[in-house]
Amino acid sequence: MFDCPYQKGSGYRLMERAPVLILDQIAKEQRLRFDVELGYVSPRYAEVIGLISSDPHRAGLAVRVRILNSKKRMQLVKNLILYGVSRIALSRQTVYYDLDPLAKDQDWLGLWDVR
Repeated sequence: MFDCPYQKGSGYRLMERAPVLILDQIAKEQRLRFDVELGYVSPRYAEVIGLISSDPHRAGLAVRVRILNSKKRMQLVKNLILYGVSRIALSRQTVYYDLDPLAKDQDWLGLWDVR
């Protein structure tokens, strides 16, 4: 679920606990199931998809979830905010969040167009 496509089991071994536990708790409380698109990313896979070396996915601090239903997307965003997550971005089908303590913009809500 949080694994890098190039390393089976990497999500369990290399993802930080906090982003995973937050998503699990929201799923349990709201009775939702999430399709995690991207969790931990290995250096080799990061190069393939064009992520920089300081990207939070490389450190296991970021999660990208695919949610087609707009109400469920906003429900996740609302609950992430309630859990204290301050770096959130969303598109038409995706919610991204990270808990990177080294990011320069700690309070950030972004919109992007991913097609």
